[in-house]
Amino acid sequence: MRPAARTRATWTGPPPAHPVCLTDFSGHMVWATSRALEVAGITRGTGSPAGGVIETDATGEPTGVLKETAQALVQGLIPPATVPERKEVIRMAVAALHAEGTTSYTEPGLGPGGTEILGGGLYTATLQAYTELARGPTGVSGRGVAAARAHGRLGCRGDGRPGRARGT
Repeated sequence: MRPAARTRATWTGPPPAHPVCLTDFSGHMVWATSRALEVAGITRGTGSPAGGVIETDATGEPTGVLKETAQALVQGLIPPATVPERKEVIRMAVAALHAEGTTSYTEPGLGPGGTEILGGGLYTATLQAYTELARGPTGVSGRGVAAARAHGRLGCRGDGRPGRARGT
């Protein structure tokens, strides 16, 4: 997603009746539809939170692009994935990596990031999913072998020390 090219106004076709929130590959911004902004209570008068940006157009209307901490305004409303769902997504990601010939990757953040960041991707449940897959009889690939080498970067509390993140 390129924020300059994508706003709620550039949705192709009729907007869905349900809220949609798409995360940029970098994890530093999301693109939310008008319905998602409505459910989150984001309007022309909503100020950007500390450390975040709610992008607005020339008339002051939110564009749907939410940066940094502003993402949590919408992402915090999305139920986090369960450990079994996370395990399935990890298996799918490893299969996609293998299809490209990749056998090693870095998981950019594993717990204790909380459930409202990256759709809960940094929550400790992701680390739990990796642990269960590594210890399970079928491994990450589902074939009983070590499918990939994942390098994890563990999160911290915000003060540089390992442990529980603030607000979780």
